[in-house]
Amino acid sequence: MRSRTFSARSFTLALLASAACNATAGEVVGIWREPGAGIDVELHPCPLAPEDLCGRIVRVPPESPQVDKHNADPALRERPLLGLEIVSGFKRIASDRWEGGGEFGQRAGRIYLPSNGDTLGDHRNRYEIRLQGDRLVIRIANCALLSCLATSVWERVAVMQ
Repeated sequence: MRSRTFSARSFTLALLASAACNATAGEVVGIWREPGAGIDVELHPCPLAPEDLCGRIVRVPPESPQVDKHNADPALRERPLLGLEIVSGFKRIASDRWEGGGEFGQRAGRIYLPSNGDTLGDHRNRYEIRLQGDRLVIRIANCALLSCLATSVWERVAVMQ
């Protein structure tokens, strides 16, 4: 009887732990404001790799450029910002952290910043996205002590189901 009680208790604890992990994982899904351009970005599981984090622009302030005018590629400077995928392929490394760039390869874990045309997550640097309540702190993950300051802090606008 004792082994059944222990097994049932272990099973219940495993279910509760699993539910807690899933709740934490879902907290990053939602709409976040990128402060550089004031755009709103919907973070969601990547379509082809649901375990990864992706995001697209869902709102551009009316006073801001509506096209990708700072893109390094002149052929892309007239594409609309609304709907543009700017976060791609960040890998979960903890319940509240995702990492990209660097060791994950040149195409994985990138954030494109339309406010200046920069892309975070090149082959030299790893970037980390850390969930801290209603803020996302984005910083270089493989940095020297003084350069570990936040690169960007995004504020939560809305939670998605």
